[in-house]
This record gives sequence, structure tokens and C-alpha cells, in this order.
Amino acid sequence: MGQHLLSVRILFHVSFAFMYLPMIGLGFSSGLNLRDPDLSFVYNRFDGFLALSALVGLGIFVALDILTILRNVNQRAFLAVDILVVVLMPLSVWPIILSCISVIWVKEFYQTPCGNWFCNLYYSVAVLPRTADSVTSACVIAATVVTLGLNIAFISYICIAAITDKLQGNKFLPIYPGQSLSSSGPQERWRLFGTQRTPTERAAVVRHCADYIFRHSVFRKHAFEPTAWVIFRGIIAVYSCVGLVAFSAYSGYIEFQVYSDRGYTVNDVILGPTQCADAARNINITSVIAATMTSMGAVNFLPQTLRLSPETYYVAGGPGSWSGYSDYRYPPAGFEISWTGNDSLLTWVTKANFIIGDIAHIASLQVNLTSPLILAPFKQYTISLSMMRYKVDELSFISYHPDVITSMDSASGSNTSATFSFNNFCQAVIQRQLTLPSSFSATAHVFSTVGGIIASVDGIFALIFGRTIVAIIVGTRFVSPFGLLGLVTRNRFKRLIHEQYPHMQEDIDRGGMVAYISEVAIDAALIDTPTVKGHASSTESTLTGDEMENGNSVGLYPQV
Repeated sequence: MGQHLLSVRILFHVSFAFMYLPMIGLGFSSGLNLRDPDLSFVYNRFDGFLALSALVGLGIFVALDILTILRNVNQRAFLAVDILVVVLMPLSVWPIILSCISVIWVKEFYQTPCGNWFCNLYYSVAVLPRTADSVTSACVIAATVVTLGLNIAFISYICIAAITDKLQGNKFLPIYPGQSLSSSGPQERWRLFGTQRTPTERAAVVRHCADYIFRHSVFRKHAFEPTAWVIFRGIIAVYSCVGLVAFSAYSGYIEFQVYSDRGYTVNDVILGPTQCADAARNINITSVIAATMTSMGAVNFLPQTLRLSPETYYVAGGPGSWSGYSDYRYPPAGFEISWTGNDSLLTWVTKANFIIGDIAHIASLQVNLTSPLILAPFKQYTISLSMMRYKVDELSFISYHPDVITSMDSASGSNTSATFSFNNFCQAVIQRQLTLPSSFSATAHVFSTVGGIIASVDGIFALIFGRTIVAIIVGTRFVSPFGLLGLVTRNRFKRLIHEQYPHMQEDIDRGGMVAYISEVAIDAALIDTPTVKGHASSTESTLTGDEMENGNSVGLYPQV
């Protein structure tokens, strides 16, 4: 793996540029934006200007790559500098990373005590980047995941490559044609920049890197494709993937908010034509709940003169709560509420059964899921109540929606009264099904939403570029034209293909139609013969410059 180290480093450097340049724009667009005239423009855009320091790291990457190609540099020292810059790069976007933490773990972030150094760091920018809107929050989450993920991937590759080459007995640092491992030779003194490469050596290094990049990256290409088109296609593929990551983060964040807030999913249907008695069957407790605008259940703030009649039907179950028990008749008895004083009254009228609770109260399910009628003081109301049926899982209750028929000033000027009657016309009753989201349904909803967007973006990309994003990201050919069955029985398929199509390899070597299909469609390794040696039988063969120029073999060759 080490022989491709420079090529992989160049690919990672390009990936870092793809990631950090949009994050600079994110820093300016979603920054503090306090709009405080007492603060400078730089302070208002602190995280954007801080993200500009990432350009220093990107410049160091460019310098390392150019010097490595032009000179026999000390590979170990350059690799150490590369790793150091990669580790430090996330510091340029620490406000965005901190904002991501505050979005995901809101309560823990703001309630957990912090040390002096962390608090000073946190409050040095007054507030975090704005995360009030879900789009910005999703972008912040996606940027953080991509940034940290790319850093982890780079460090992991270096470690895995070093361990793998060590176990296999190979030298880790790259060796190019005509070059020894040490840039200065065992007898020469240690040098950082070393000597300048000859034109032949530079061409060998460029060919080596280009061959790997155009074979094993998003810039992979066929010999007949223009290089500029391949680079443009790879860039669009990368940003398409970044956009999909951001959209996935957005969808996941929205679903996480809904699930965390225990928000209900609403589905309305019309039960009609029906009778009111049928819609209210087996629901026998009519409840009236009252609270003031300022108290919301603080019963000692209820008006002392608050009364509900008839008291023979509606029995007080507590301050601000009355119920008519075990009455299966419909409609229930009408009632009147009256009080004196300048308090506005919140009123709920519901009908439930013993499964939900004996009577409704200010914190009951019926009250929490419905809106009240607000009665202003010093008025006389005549109100008609129409039913709306609610279902929460297996529970059912009825909430009555008020229609104010008349409203006039009180004759006494100090008394307020409201007379309620139940509408017995139920030609069409709305039933509202409320469902709490489960973790499985929330996850499935995210996957379905993201999957639809991926399919749309992938289809548009394939229409423009002739290949799907997956083909560009992971490779241009199927590992086997026979699916998983071909992978499991690979050797048997190869033997049967060799027996029934003995001239296929010969057609590949001649550059015929089979060679083209092997290049753009399937894995040629499935049909190569074990006895053939020294052939460029697949696109994984190593090619010299003369072979590429003469076109004797077909593969994913760089145009160097």
C-alpha cells in the first residue's frame, strides 16, 4: 500500500479542499450574525474569518505535493508534516464543530458544568453559530461529520498501510521507477528537500501518481475519455455526495427532533354519514375544564364566583373541573358557565371514558392535545358545540369545537356568562388519528426520504455524464456480471467460461469487442486464463508509457 502513498495523499488533499472551501462559505453564511452595531464586522463573522485559516493548511498540502514531485525530499519528514497539518485543520472550524455538539446534545451541552478554559473558549465568541433553522443545523452536522470523518480516514489509511507493509515485509514509503527508498542515499547526510529530480524521474513520478488517481479515485477514466471531462465529472460527483450527506443530515435531524419532542403524526378521516350517538358510542363521561389565562391550572387563581350549572348533571371533580358520569345518552345536557371579574377564561369540553381517566383535568390527554375556547370577560355568549373524534393508539375521546352563535356585552357590566348546547347534527364527523413515531418508523422514514433523493440525483447525474454516482465513486465495472452468485462461485464460472469461450482472452489481447466490454462493463479478471503470463489481461495491469501510446492494451490509463 505504501507505494501509492503519494497518490493517496494527493487524493486526500483534493478531498480536504473540496470539504474546507464550502465550510468557509458556511462559516460566513451561518456565523454569529449578531447585527450589533457595537461589534465589528470581523467579530460578527468570527467563525467565517477563523475558517479562512484552513487556506493555510491547503497551501501547505499543495507545497508538499509539488516539492515531492520536483525533488527527492525526505519522505518521513514530509509525511510527519502532512499528518500534523491534517490533525490541526479542524481547529480552523471549531465553532462549527462546537455548534454541531450543541445541536445534537442540547440539554447536556447547556446544563453540564464546564471548566474555566472551556467556558472562556465558548464565551469568547459570545454565542455559537446560528442553529435555529433546521437547514443550517443540518449543514453544520454534515460539515462536522465530513471533516472529522476525512481526518480519521486519512490517519487510519496511514496506519493501516504502514502495518500492512510491515507485516508483508514491504517498505512503507513510496518507491518510484529508478528511485531508491532514501531520498539522499545511505551515505549522504540527512536532507529535508533533497536534490532536484531529473525530467525522467519527474515524469515517472507523475505517471505513477496519475495512473493510480485515474484508476482508483473519483477521477477514474478510460483511455478514450478526455481528462478535463473526467476531472469535471469527479468534482460534480464529490459535491453531489456532499449534498446528499447534508440532506441526509437534515432529514435525520428533523426526524430526530420530531422523535425527541414526541410529536404526533396526524391523519384525518371523515366518518360520514353517521349519527352523533354512533360516533360517541361507549364514550360516556362529559367533562368541562376551565382555567384563567394567567393561571393555566393554578386553581387558587380561578375566579371565586366561577359556577357551572346544572349542578345535578355536572358534578365538580375539583376546582375548574366538572363531569357528567356514566351518561350514554346523546346529546349530553347543555350547561352554563358564569363568573364575575375581569379574568378571561380558557374552556375545554371533552367526552371520554374510564380508560383515559375518570374526568379530564388541566394536564389530561384531552386538554394537552386540543385547543381551548377563550371567553373574554363582561360578555354574554351563546355557543354551539360540534364533535371531533380523536384516536390515540387504542384510546378514543371526543373534543367539542365551539361555534359562537351570539356574543354581546353583559347587561350588568360585571358578570360574564356562556350558555353551551351540543350540536346533534353529525352528517360528517372528523376523526383525527394521532400516532407517536417509533424509532423504527422514524429510521424508515429517513431512509425512504434519503433514498428517493439519491435515486433522483443519481438519475440526473447518469443522464448528464452517462454513469451513476456509485459507478464513479466505487468503480466503473461490476465485480461480476452474475451478481452475488458470481462472487460465491467465481472459480467455477471462470472454468466454464474458459471451456465454452476459449478465444475470449485472445480477443481481449487484440483489443476487440470483448476488450471494450471488459473495460467498461465487467471485471475482466473473471475471464482471464491462469496460464496466460505477461499479458495486460485486465485493467489492473501495470502499463508503460509506450504501451499507452501504441494502444496495445485497454485499461483506465492516464493521459500523461
